[in-house]
Amino acid sequence: DTASIFVRVIQKPSSFLLLDSTLIIGETYQLNANVGNHFNYSWTPPDGLSCTDCPNPIATPLQTTTYYLVVSDDFGCFTIRDTIEIIVEEKYSLDVPKAFSPNNDGINDVIYARGWGLKQLIAFRVYNRFGEKVFESTDFANGWDGKYRNKEQNIETYIYTVEALTFGNKVLTKTGNISLLR
Repeated sequence: DTASIFVRVIQKPSSFLLLDSTLIIGETYQLNANVGNHFNYSWTPPDGLSCTDCPNPIATPLQTTTYYLVVSDDFGCFTIRDTIEIIVEEKYSLDVPKAFSPNNDGINDVIYARGWGLKQLIAFRVYNRFGEKVFESTDFANGWDGKYRNKEQNIETYIYTVEALTFGNKVLTKTGNISLLR
């Protein structure tokens, strides 16, 4: 008599190296611990992670956090542990470029309010020289394209005001000039 049996040997993965990192509050960081198929991943704590049972979660911690990772094979033959510390710096800035050129060339066609450590755009407003509001937004992804009521605006200087809420729950305010160029 003869018999055969299929034996699946899962090799212990080579060690991975999670490198500590530093972020400005509100930024994201891609964690990378993928060691292959047939492995289970467990990240703790779950705070600021896009998933806790995947190899490459996106981390968006709001404070300095040490994440712990446990990787094991499907059959419980081995376990690998590692940690990564993500240092979160509380830095805040709010700015708007001085000029833009909405000429449909794909470069600087839209002007946005941007910065670091910003949780929410309260208001971004643009006014012409007569004090008429030509643009307003409460969304960082929505910028001014140089049009008002679907009409291209003249080459000139415009006034802006912008307010944003930081992750530290402080309101930053800024006013200034924007030059519209074509």
